[in-house]
Amino acid sequence: MEVYTSDSSDTDSREQKTLDYGRMNLIDINLEDDLHSDAKTSIKSIKDIEILLLNHNRLTRLPRTLRNFLSLRVLDLSSNCLRELPDIIGQLPLITLVAKNNQLTNKSLPKSFIIKNQISSLKELNLSGNMLTHFPEQVTELKNLRYLYVGGNQICSISKDIWRMQSLQVLSVGGNLLTDVPDTVGLLSQLQALVLCDNLIENLPTSIARLKNLKSLLLHKNRLKHLPKDILSLRDNPLVVRFVQDMSLNPPTLMELAARIVKTAAVSVEPGDLPQTILDYLSCANCCVNPQCKGVFFDNRVEHIKFVDFCGKYRVPLLQYLCSSKCIEHEVPTRPQTNGATRGYMMRKVLLASDLEPLSREQTPITPLPQPNSRFQNLREEDNARKVHKIDTTPPAVEKFPRPEEGKTASPRSRYHSEIKSTSPPVSVAPSRKIRAAGQYSQEVEYSNSPIVIDCGSGYIKAGFANEDKPTTVFPTIVGRPRKGIVVGAAGRSSYVGEGAQSMRGVLSFKYPIDRGVVTDWEDMEKIWQHCFANELCVDPQLHPVLLTEIPNNPTANRERMTQIMFELFNVPAMYVTVQSILSLLSTGNLTGLAVDSGEGITNIVPIYEGYPLTYAINKLNLAGMDLNEYLMKLINQRGYSLSTTTEKELVRDMKETMCYVSQDFGKELSTAETRLSLESQFKLPDGNFIHIANERFICPEALFDPTVLGHKTGGIHININKSILKCDRDLQKNLYKKIILAGGNTLFPGIEARLKTELSRLVPDYTVQILAEPDRQYSVWKGGAALASLSTFENMNITDQEYYEVGPNIVNIKCF
Repeated sequence: MEVYTSDSSDTDSREQKTLDYGRMNLIDINLEDDLHSDAKTSIKSIKDIEILLLNHNRLTRLPRTLRNFLSLRVLDLSSNCLRELPDIIGQLPLITLVAKNNQLTNKSLPKSFIIKNQISSLKELNLSGNMLTHFPEQVTELKNLRYLYVGGNQICSISKDIWRMQSLQVLSVGGNLLTDVPDTVGLLSQLQALVLCDNLIENLPTSIARLKNLKSLLLHKNRLKHLPKDILSLRDNPLVVRFVQDMSLNPPTLMELAARIVKTAAVSVEPGDLPQTILDYLSCANCCVNPQCKGVFFDNRVEHIKFVDFCGKYRVPLLQYLCSSKCIEHEVPTRPQTNGATRGYMMRKVLLASDLEPLSREQTPITPLPQPNSRFQNLREEDNARKVHKIDTTPPAVEKFPRPEEGKTASPRSRYHSEIKSTSPPVSVAPSRKIRAAGQYSQEVEYSNSPIVIDCGSGYIKAGFANEDKPTTVFPTIVGRPRKGIVVGAAGRSSYVGEGAQSMRGVLSFKYPIDRGVVTDWEDMEKIWQHCFANELCVDPQLHPVLLTEIPNNPTANRERMTQIMFELFNVPAMYVTVQSILSLLSTGNLTGLAVDSGEGITNIVPIYEGYPLTYAINKLNLAGMDLNEYLMKLINQRGYSLSTTTEKELVRDMKETMCYVSQDFGKELSTAETRLSLESQFKLPDGNFIHIANERFICPEALFDPTVLGHKTGGIHININKSILKCDRDLQKNLYKKIILAGGNTLFPGIEARLKTELSRLVPDYTVQILAEPDRQYSVWKGGAALASLSTFENMNITDQEYYEVGPNIVNIKCF
């Protein structure tokens, strides 16, 4: 599967003339005759055509008239039955040639892709998914080629002449029969992505370390047992996860040593106090991620966060440097002891999750981290590859949290008080329970109790134990504080959470710490979790592993912050973070499908393959329950009522949930609504009065299918579902249309599944559309989390407190993705 895309700068930004014959089930075609007979096109001559799309047909050969396309820049021949590419291909001024998923062999390729004595303009060539048995030598003539995809063939070796392709930025040869990689690959100075996954490779050349611009290296599903030591330790290597054995082998300069002291000791200096060269060093300093090491590693060449996928378990950031000999111990235990697991051991284990070459003969092999649930196969090549040109250039700032010294008891907030100020009462704990000091590892206390699952929604928190069928508690995600000048109760409490806050809405001002799925107020979020543990679940969080949910593409800083709070404040023994949409799908017993999760604040449309979200195809809509609440209030006020207070907003929510439904034919039902007396319904207010509504019952939910009434221009949910699926691989689309899962309270309207199926069937009549809507789907995320936390492998998937204190909050980005 080839998934890298060429940079947008490779194509002309001006409007191009396109001739599209894709997906027409054609067996043969005469382009010139068809062009003249097509009354819809404004193109008068094939000489003017710049983009020709013939993809997804049944063509066995190309039309002879192709030679007359003198301005052709893009030619897409993918997913046909082509058995030959004629030599005329080399005579066209092509920039992009896509011929993947055909029946091409080495003999059926053009003898040359360039015209004699001319420089080829070709920048992107895709021959993946064909029947090639060896690397096409004629490709090495393409000195301007930037993107080459030959994955999914039967190629046994890469040409040693590949070094001639000095403009190459992406080389994808995954899914072949490669046993080795030539040293000349290291001469591709512009290479940014190298895909070698799913081959038979046993060793890698050390020359890969010379690839200064490499951002992504995919190596999983091979026969590799370790990464070469040269790749791991070369000083200027941008792919380094650096384990320096002996500083005497690679001594820093005096200038660097001086800069290290200034940096680590936080010496205050003025610009004139130090030479500019040292100041330049300090500006690019990267501190070691090992909290025990106080060295600083400097590298002017590293400007991006780079990624490597080695064993298929983790996709780890490569800007993780171990910069001192203190980072590696010469005696590494095969298993971490209660108090003796070395920092270097843990870092190597977490970052590479595999055995490294021994640092000395006395060292024992390193035990890899337990593999996550095998049902969740690592099939994220497509996701990783889509991001290769969109990698954030700012390294994440990770605060280090050193483990407390042995014998000293640290407060749960000792490393955390500067960021979090708690006003909530401490969690009440039964005297018989054993309490851990912060930093004491999970081996010191048994936590065989059932994991706690907390689904953090914009509107409601759903929480409970993994061994139960439904959430133990559901309460609003709100924090209320007394309005200015009002003292509530004898104790004069400063804040109220959940139902307690709602019951006092008349005297409290409300804050919602989760906005559109993203936590925006961590102080209030801490109060909500505190309330959940102490008052709703009545448990000591120190004795239960915790599973938290998050929205897709949750900001990295937020993921690290929630991890920090759980370990530093609540002292949980272990935790795991996963995407809500995955859990919605898992609650139905599926690992592949499309989850439509619409709650109070946001609607997420997420295609999932084998347990992994395809992030490049995710659609997010700021169209959810809160928007429909406001819309219904507006419709009711147009009837002459006056609803505006917080209490009245809650009444409108109740009306929406009990009286509204989705119409199957909105236009027809709207035209007959005035004559249908049965449509009118009444809602009883707390004071005994009634509110009468009629067509508002189906007009309000119609905004899900026509959000223009709310001022949105994103299209309805059916449009965005279709867009999301079409972004996925064509071979996957059929399964996604057949497994559309509805989740979240905003999908509980009667008739929504039938209407959604009707709308999608109109958009894609060639596919079978199936909608799965469980009766209690407002709890789908929580139930999926409970199912995941009940697996025997969940304990191995967790982040333990030991791993957290060894690595810091960044561990969540390594183990939970």
